[in-house]
Amino acid sequence: MRCAVVDDEIPAVDEVVYLISKYPELQVIDTFNDGLSFIGAAGKGAYDVVFLDINMPQVSGILVADYILKNQLPIKIIFVTAYDEYALKAFEVNAVDYLLKPVSEDRFEKTIQRLMESSSNEDVDKNAEARLAVQSIKRQLKVMSLYRDGVLKPIRYSEIAYIVFEDRTTHFITVKGDYTCKKNLSEIEEILQGNFFRCHRAYIVNLDYVDTIEPWFNNTYMVTLKGFGTQIPISRNNTSKFKEKMHIL
Repeated sequence: MRCAVVDDEIPAVDEVVYLISKYPELQVIDTFNDGLSFIGAAGKGAYDVVFLDINMPQVSGILVADYILKNQLPIKIIFVTAYDEYALKAFEVNAVDYLLKPVSEDRFEKTIQRLMESSSNEDVDKNAEARLAVQSIKRQLKVMSLYRDGVLKPIRYSEIAYIVFEDRTTHFITVKGDYTCKKNLSEIEEILQGNFFRCHRAYIVNLDYVDTIEPWFNNTYMVTLKGFGTQIPISRNNTSKFKEKMHIL
């Protein structure tokens, strides 16, 4: 089986490579010190399994796993992580195999046994458990993976100022820049948690970013957002609910 090892810490990469070397049925094809580099190579069909660190800067292991799953790449995911409350709970509940740092040889052997067993059954979705675990972690962390320049990036709900649907695309305006996704605003409403409000048929606004509220025509309002200066309309149909949420007397 062709393996890739992804970890931002070189000693951790060396440790996993050493453990893999003890199994003749496994071969390390590539190692990566960041998730983005692996994503660039993952679609070429060079790997059967990836040993994936979770806590990496910029592009986390959860985002890398999300990329593999969303693109249905035939790569078995084995997570390698230091203690992470959300991740370990999600892995245990969904029976996902993971290695806890520092990785022991006994624990690694059990992982390889499971890997070989799952690989022998071609009818099994080898990442079904990982898919559920990733979804669980993203819900716990209140993270949404969004597109920018053709690459997915995890954005925390707290970083989203507002969402607008225009030009047949849903745009997320965040403190890290602008991102897009393929879902419509109604679908986004069902996913979001927190202080988000559908203020207009084309807008969802994070009320935590509201700076000023200006009375507008027909007893509606126009809000300006902190740090953005953007004005967003409150439609007439949503005015009453907006007044309740913002305690306008």
